[in-house]
Parts: sequence; C-alpha cells; structure tokens
Amino acid sequence: MPGTDRSMLREIVGRIKGFFRPPPSEASRLDPHTALAGLFIETCFHDGGLTGQERKAIDEALARHCRIAQADAQALRVRAEEVQWTSLTSIGFAVAAAKGLDEDEREAVIRTMIGFVDGDDRYDVHENRLIMSTANCFGIPSSRVREMRRTG
Repeated sequence: MPGTDRSMLREIVGRIKGFFRPPPSEASRLDPHTALAGLFIETCFHDGGLTGQERKAIDEALARHCRIAQADAQALRVRAEEVQWTSLTSIGFAVAAAKGLDEDEREAVIRTMIGFVDGDDRYDVHENRLIMSTANCFGIPSSRVREMRRTG
C-alpha cells in the first residue's frame, strides 16, 4: 500500500508541474521546410523589406535545399510569410529548420544566407547577427562562418 501513495503523489506533482509548463512554441509545431522558408525571409527582410527578386531567389533556394518543385517552394515561402507576422522569431525559424537538416545541409543553408546578404548591395547589422545566431543554433562555430564568407 505505501507504494500506491507514492505513485499517486508523483502523479499529482506531475499534473501540477504540467499546469505551469508553457505551451509548445509555434516553432516546435512548424515543419522544417516552412521554417527554412521563414529563415530565408528573415534574412532578406531586414534590409528594407522583400523585393520580387528576393522572393524569386528564396523560391529557388527552397527548391534546391528541400528538393521540391518551384511551385511547391513558392507555396512554402507564402506560408512562411504568413507565419513571419506572428510572434515567431528568427531563431524560432532556425530551431525548427534545424530539425530537418543534417550537418552538410546546415552549412549549405548558412552559405545561402550569406549569399542573400552579400548579393543585394544593401546592408543591415541584423543580417550578420542573424547569420551568426543561426550558425550557433546549427552548431556551426563562428570561425567556420568567417571561413565560409571568405571562400564564398
């Protein structure tokens, strides 16, 4: 009988702890491909908004990284643009995207982000922080990011 009291107590304590546990974040519910689209949008957005050319470049990058058709990539981007206006942060997108990427794919994503930032002749300090924060989230050291920037 004493064992039963302990298990009941554990169950009650577990329920009380569950009451105070925050709900799952939107990032945890986001599929990795949509999250990747959101990450690319965030990368391009902070230097003055998205241009049509940037949207096209995002679609092409998504098709390449996710190995999907261009139309499917565009649909992912559109869905991610809708999510972007919620409370989800850039790092939320990075965390969710990381779930669907292996080590090589994570480096390829960082290279793509660097290409977006370097390719539009506009600079915003947030872009570099986003790249470094995403690399950190992906487990890529800052020295590796600097090397990727130098080698293109």
